[in-house]
Amino acid sequence: MATSITKEEFHLIFDNDQVGSHPMLHEEKEWWKGNKRIGLIIQDKVDHDWSYVALCQADPTGKYQAFEISSSCPTIEEARKNLFAAFEVTLPDGWWS
Repeated sequence: MATSITKEEFHLIFDNDQVGSHPMLHEEKEWWKGNKRIGLIIQDKVDHDWSYVALCQADPTGKYQAFEISSSCPTIEEARKNLFAAFEVTLPDGWWS
């Protein structure tokens, strides 16, 4: 189950302010954690569609890395649904190598 978190909480977990790309083109709208994963929903300011990025701990150091990125979702609801589905995917050991 995913839980909504604040932007500040997200960036304390994932120390990278550039996830949402250029602030004139994209805007981070929602931040989530669940199932040892974190993710965010991004809105494109040009064509107004939605994207999401799902991240998990990628290596033994605990650093987070994106394992699924999607764009061009027509609604925030679809982007959120797909992000939550990504949280449930079982990744094989060593997927980041």
